[in-house]
Amino acid sequence: MTACETKKIHNRHITIYLIFGIVLALVSIMQNVSFSFFTLIAAWSFLFLHSLINIKRTPMWCCFLIAFFVLLLGRQVCYHYLHMTQVYEFLDETNDQTYMYLLISLFGLVVGRFLITNRLKAPQTPIKHVSFVERWNMGIEYQMACEVVFYFSFVCSILAMIMQIRFVKSVGYVNSYSSEVGDAGIPSILWYPSRMMPAMLCLYLATKPTKRKAIPALILYEGYGMLQLLTGQRYPFVGISMFVLIYYLMRSKDEKHWMTKFKSALLIAGIPVLLLFLTAYDSIRVGKAFSTESYFNSFADFFVLQGGSVNTIRRTIYNAEELKDMTLVSFSSIRSAIFENAVGRRLFSVNVYSGNSLEKAMHSDILAHRLSYIAYGDAYLTGRGTGSSYIAELLRDFGGLGVFLGSVIYGSLIVKIDQIQFKDRLFDAIKLAMIYQLLFAPRGSFDMFIGGVFNFYTILGFCLVFVLTAMFAQYTAPTKVVSYEK
Repeated sequence: MTACETKKIHNRHITIYLIFGIVLALVSIMQNVSFSFFTLIAAWSFLFLHSLINIKRTPMWCCFLIAFFVLLLGRQVCYHYLHMTQVYEFLDETNDQTYMYLLISLFGLVVGRFLITNRLKAPQTPIKHVSFVERWNMGIEYQMACEVVFYFSFVCSILAMIMQIRFVKSVGYVNSYSSEVGDAGIPSILWYPSRMMPAMLCLYLATKPTKRKAIPALILYEGYGMLQLLTGQRYPFVGISMFVLIYYLMRSKDEKHWMTKFKSALLIAGIPVLLLFLTAYDSIRVGKAFSTESYFNSFADFFVLQGGSVNTIRRTIYNAEELKDMTLVSFSSIRSAIFENAVGRRLFSVNVYSGNSLEKAMHSDILAHRLSYIAYGDAYLTGRGTGSSYIAELLRDFGGLGVFLGSVIYGSLIVKIDQIQFKDRLFDAIKLAMIYQLLFAPRGSFDMFIGGVFNFYTILGFCLVFVLTAMFAQYTAPTKVVSYEK
């Protein structure tokens, strides 16, 4: 592409940004939208437009902004611009503070991306840090071991999921979160492999298997996400779908046939159908009938139903006094990864609480459970909950500065994920495993990208891969793994 053509494309993009900004400003004035929310939605919109234009280079960044909008901004857009009825009302001061912290988070994400992007552009020294897997003279053997462990853990995951579906069917979706009804009784022989399955898939995909080998694994993983819908959980399906999309776009950087024009058109056409389905599903899973007067209302309802995580930030601000006794809620996932397993419980004398219980709400330092108890009272004990948010947790622990610095970390990680080149199988696998956790962060814990990846189950799975690789090496000559597409 010549310099003249590049300049024309750049000018065209600037024109799009200007037109969109003017239209958004006029609509905001006509709808009497507050300046704080207009600033927030304008900042998000420009970031999203830029990421969408460059989606092949920054798929993770684009998907994270989508998750940010759906889980934190969508409901407020419907309230401010479509004047839909608000379920929960908060003080104007609380609303303005919430929008400010959301804007701080977006700014932190941009700063994190800027720091890492400029570091990557700077002249690099010839010294390169690689994982021990790359120094380990195992190629095909390692890939085979990852593949075997993944399919083994996938079978265990399906069996465990069937037991979970039966449990939810017997007690109901909401009641399945209550500590009063027990659990699905999944045996450890299924539970442990099922928990390591997503990480084992990432280990396998990081070896850059051929498309013929990778597609079946991705299809099975997508099917697993669809199966989880029967347990009443919708995010696993959405998160897995976005993970598959991101992986497709990553591979299509160098292998164009991974994401063809037909697949792109099919994806775009399927988005409205998916939104309608998820809107209907949100009502059906709690036993309500689904009806709508128009498709437009259904799409708006989708964002209203999914965008409740913004209230978690509001409740954190409004109930600050009732949260003062909590300690480092933004590190709850790391604590869970260390203590909530068979080894951790035996090594450390730490109380581990399960389900929605009064003890967990008051003594576990998990923000989601404390806020849920404050908001719903006894209804929390029967399974109702608010969820969490990385912004709310950072705000509770470290204030606005914490929100900014935590978002800088997120922005840096997102760049690192978008820059995956499949040259280091272990480091790339870790980055792939973080995708699912980061996409859920607007409704989840800040440290899930650590606790959800570096836990007992993942370590156990990698040890199994290590042993199998050594076993395979006894029967095959060491080779360097190379993926060629025919």
